Amino acid sequence: MNPIGYDELVLKGAGLCLFEVDVTRQKYLYFKNPEAIYGASKDQILSDLERFSSLVPEAYMKAVSDYFVHPDDHEVVSDAFGKVFGGQQAVYDARMKRRTGEYR
Repeated sequence: MNPIGYDELVLKGAGLCLFEVDVTRQKYLYFKNPEAIYGASKDQILSDLERFSSLVPEAYMKAVSDYFVHPDDHEVVSDAFGKVFGGQQAVYDARMKRRTGEYR
């Protein structure tokens, strides 16, 4: 059994997820605690998202938003993508889609 690190305990306790994206390659590289929000493992999410990597940037952003985000929150996420592509940090609140199709 692997011990849980402090950062993982904090994420679990707060119900948060941490992820890393290589925006130039349009590829999600890392997820920590995705079950809290998405109800799916990091391996499942990374596998699902891999198919979007070859899309043109606009189609990529739409596909990722459709995968993760409530339709009414796409603009919030689009603004965050714009910041990230501009080299800025982005923090946002949005309803995220769980594996069951419900939003959290």
